[in-house]
Amino acid sequence: MTGTPTANPFVGPRPIQRGEPLFGRSTEIRELFDRLRARRIVVLHSPSGAGKSSLVQAGLIPRLEHEQFDVWKPIRVNLDPRGLFGVPEGTNRYLLSAMVSLEEELPPARRRSPAQLAGMDLADYLRTRPRRKGRAGRRVVLIFDQFEEALTVDPLAVEARHELFAAIGRALDEGSHWALFGVREDHLAAFAPYRDRVPTQMANTFRLDLLGLDGAREAALRLAELGGRSFPAVGSLVRNLSMVKVQRPDGSFGSEPGRHVEPVHLQVVGKRMWDAMPPDDPSIDEEDVEAYADVSAALAEFYADAVRRIADGDDRTERALREWVGTELVVGGARSQVRRGRERSGNLDNALVQRLLDAYLVRIEPRAGASWFELGHDRLVDPVLRDNERWERDNLHPVQVQAKLWEDAGRPHALLLKAEAVPEALSWSVEQHDRITPGEREFLEQSHTLRTHELRQQHARKIVLASLTVLTILAIGLAIFGYHDRSALLERAERAEQLHEETAEALRECGSRCGDGS
Repeated sequence: MTGTPTANPFVGPRPIQRGEPLFGRSTEIRELFDRLRARRIVVLHSPSGAGKSSLVQAGLIPRLEHEQFDVWKPIRVNLDPRGLFGVPEGTNRYLLSAMVSLEEELPPARRRSPAQLAGMDLADYLRTRPRRKGRAGRRVVLIFDQFEEALTVDPLAVEARHELFAAIGRALDEGSHWALFGVREDHLAAFAPYRDRVPTQMANTFRLDLLGLDGAREAALRLAELGGRSFPAVGSLVRNLSMVKVQRPDGSFGSEPGRHVEPVHLQVVGKRMWDAMPPDDPSIDEEDVEAYADVSAALAEFYADAVRRIADGDDRTERALREWVGTELVVGGARSQVRRGRERSGNLDNALVQRLLDAYLVRIEPRAGASWFELGHDRLVDPVLRDNERWERDNLHPVQVQAKLWEDAGRPHALLLKAEAVPEALSWSVEQHDRITPGEREFLEQSHTLRTHELRQQHARKIVLASLTVLTILAIGLAIFGYHDRSALLERAERAEQLHEETAEALRECGSRCGDGS
């Protein structure tokens, strides 16, 4: 039942938290719960952005607790122990991180320090960890969140990973603990060398797909009702969110409805629409969707907020992020892919790529024995390109805009700066040296070199013209006077030659000053 609209029920780009409603995933919650209860050890995997964290926090954990399981705080293995007081060098970072995660749930007075935990076996820790009041005797569920971090935070720590899996295996061998491992599916195959150390060899898996169209409709409809509005136009919103680009037989691209919706896109667009609508409007109709649920505008804001947050005020970093997304992940107006490198992928550091993954702007796909980055959804292509254009207009100097045009066009001489613009551009580059990219520096250098060469050629032509003028005057004089006043003619010739040398020297000095950009 609807009534007066209340607070915005859409959460935006963040995961749905424990205690918040999760709609459209009832089947997945039930199936995952049944599998975990029956198999005890399960690997939950999904594409980036499918909503694993939301499913676990807002769906699975409440169901487990309702069935009298004792669910402990989700475990992370990404802690860097360097600098922690009393922690010996060589401590297994993954095991220490797991135990520190579990300690954070306890009251401060009962927590053990990292130094006390360092070197403990995980099975011993689990046996001695205090239980919450009223939970004694319940089956304990351990949730290893973002467990791919065991592979990514220190790629060379192979022996430490073997120790981690052996310790987890010993702890789970006792049969008194259930365990769920949440993993991005592009990392799933990389766990193969460690599986045999864990009971069941991590063979029980559950795949979470992106949100289906029916699930997306249910989620949008139920959230709107929860906030006090009816949503008769829900179909239009879901259809718009599902649109994907397809290539036609003639090579052109068009858009068609797809089979899935990105959960984060639904939340982002829903939140923006809700905030934009008049507060007393009780129904989301077609007119409201058209007026307030501009998917492209909402996704552009989502993109802009994410790259601004990742860059943290650094214009060069934000520009690098935008250029990587807009030129390497989008080619010819369609999604493209970049192969993951060891430290950099394309022209971007992998640490920044990871931040884009965490923001749900980018996903990673395994293909042909490698991992490839791509935009999270086709629906992001146009918003990304338009917002990049807006940002360039608002933030780039005309010299930077021209340099980009020059690079995009294949660096033709015709797009280099004109001679009169070079001095001001060089002066600006000195003031903004920390914002100049290598490409822009080359653009300025080539502009300066070319225009200096042209000016010198012009001065050389002037010198030749002056010389010809002097010689012409001399020839005319000889023709007129013949040899009647030879001494006077020679005197005039000497004066003309002197004038020629003075003119040439003056032009050379001018050419030197112009060539220096002064």
